[in-house]
Amino acid sequence: MLGTAADLLAQAQDHVYDAWETNDARKQIALARKALTISPHCADAYVVLAGHTERGSKEELELWQRGHQVGRDCLGTAGFEQWAGEFWLRLETRPYLRARLGLACALWERGHKLGAIGTHPVRAALLAD
Repeated sequence: MLGTAADLLAQAQDHVYDAWETNDARKQIALARKALTISPHCADAYVVLAGHTERGSKEELELWQRGHQVGRDCLGTAGFEQWAGEFWLRLETRPYLRARLGLACALWERGHKLGAIGTHPVRAALLAD
């Protein structure tokens, strides 16, 4: 499985799409883990894993945070600037937005309301406009 970082990320993302197409939780988890072995920068793999982790657990929060971080890193500052005003329309931003929403919800559920508002994807889209 050789290729550029972008190629590896695309391969990893394909495993996440496969995970979303099955109703078998164990298979979803296995596919997400496989995605991360291909590319640790696959934000949606962390989204899948966080969705199968005990709500309110430290592990759940860490997975949302990691997904948010790698999603943001993959877009880079240039991505945020380049797609300002059309951020929601770009497929490239969706993994980041899913992780950001999950993180916002996890923070909200833990009582970190201001932190949740600061990471909510609607705020990100508004700031990008």
